[in-house]
Amino acid sequence: MAHKSVFFVCGSHAPFNILQKHSSLPVGLVRHPVSQCDIFVTLADAAGISLPQDRVYDGVSLYPWIDPETDIDEDEVPHEALYWMADYNLAIRMGNFKLIVNTLDKTAELYDLQADRGEQNDIAALQAGQMQLLRERLRQWATEMPPMYWPRIMDYRIWINGKMYRWAV
Repeated sequence: MAHKSVFFVCGSHAPFNILQKHSSLPVGLVRHPVSQCDIFVTLADAAGISLPQDRVYDGVSLYPWIDPETDIDEDEVPHEALYWMADYNLAIRMGNFKLIVNTLDKTAELYDLQADRGEQNDIAALQAGQMQLLRERLRQWATEMPPMYWPRIMDYRIWINGKMYRWAV
């Protein structure tokens, strides 16, 4: 079983709720994958705060998806892809596919989340084109990221679906 610090389904697939006690924010529902990085940008947008333009923000505002007065197509997605990185562990989710890479162990696993929500069946060998596309997107994204500001303090082993993985913390 995975947990919150890994990129498998138990660590990256969780309901995302915003409690709005005594708030004038509209109640809405986003039916697409989002990231915790979206919280800051969404709250700033909802509060009418303009963020400084001299930096890049990882998240996007989800406000257009929850505001009933916004004319946004329900099928429009906030993110073309979601990315994760923890030192040598990287992942990308694009559409129904998720690629999880360990650059230290030189492993990569691909899952079709529509057919396999529990990420039990690695389909990398069956989906060479999808693997190549996601690897390239992940590589490009990783090169755009600033260097880590803190060192990795440990590696630990975790068993998921009967297989041992090495993870950076």
